[in-house]
Amino acid sequence: MSMKSEPGHCIFCRSQMIGDHPPSVEHVIPDALGGTLTIASVCKPCNSGLGQDVDRIVDDDLLIALRQEARLSMPRGRRAQAFYVDPDTGERIPVWLASEGRFEEKSSITSREGHITIRGETLQDVEAVKREYEATVRARGKPPPTWGEPVVTPNATPALIIEPAPGQPPFADRLDRLACKIALGFIAARAGAEIALDPRLDDLRACALEARLTDATHQALRLPEGSDTVFLPRVGRYFPFRRMGSGNSRDYAEIQARADAGEATADLFPNAATLTDLFHMIGFLRNNERGAVRIILFGLFQIDVDIPLDLDVPWEKPA
Repeated sequence: MSMKSEPGHCIFCRSQMIGDHPPSVEHVIPDALGGTLTIASVCKPCNSGLGQDVDRIVDDDLLIALRQEARLSMPRGRRAQAFYVDPDTGERIPVWLASEGRFEEKSSITSREGHITIRGETLQDVEAVKREYEATVRARGKPPPTWGEPVVTPNATPALIIEPAPGQPPFADRLDRLACKIALGFIAARAGAEIALDPRLDDLRACALEARLTDATHQALRLPEGSDTVFLPRVGRYFPFRRMGSGNSRDYAEIQARADAGEATADLFPNAATLTDLFHMIGFLRNNERGAVRIILFGLFQIDVDIPLDLDVPWEKPA
């Protein structure tokens, strides 16, 4: 009886896993998202590159909030970011989100129009930060700053909304890359690396490695019909999703200001759905027309990644 051996090639770059491309252990779903299934058919350079590039989506504020909601550990102290609106100046003050609706200001010092403002819960807090800041400036041989009026914020209202991170490629594109990476890893885990190396899956490889867009992925939100906002009850935050085909973003600061003025959240988010069942799932599904790797993350995102109907994988049930 002969044992079937791994071909010894990386399922992403196809390099033989020797020399500069040694094998390494890769999580199919990133471990930061709670994934436990691993494979050893990925070379170390691909594992490192995909981790730094594709898996970086796990640090998107929404996914951090979902990790907090699911009570996953948060390595390296990562936390979701939000803001509150200063009622006097209208300034958006950045904060770190914690669980159970708590938050911490990222910094008690902000600079605006040449004036430095210190915020604190009491005037004594403000004065302590001011003395420390002035000592640091003097030690660097710089002149003292121009101070704005101190701001005492004992009852600052934390943001209701988790905003999309600025300066990032569209979340949907980054989710596609993650889905292609997960799909190839799952095929290798369940059917073997030689199946994952099928040339017909090269568009998935290009999507994961090179951010090359593919029409093989199909995304959907697992929200009730008509919902465009998800509410995370433990974190206590809303995430509004822009409607497909819409070029208009909601004015989150204006919504927050209305909430701070006392407007009911039910009126601000009439189409919100509470996320109560957080789970991950991956499976092979097919019918007479198409086959796919179906990926569900946190019970919220569903991505179907098309694969050939005759691919030798353990198909589970009709799609």
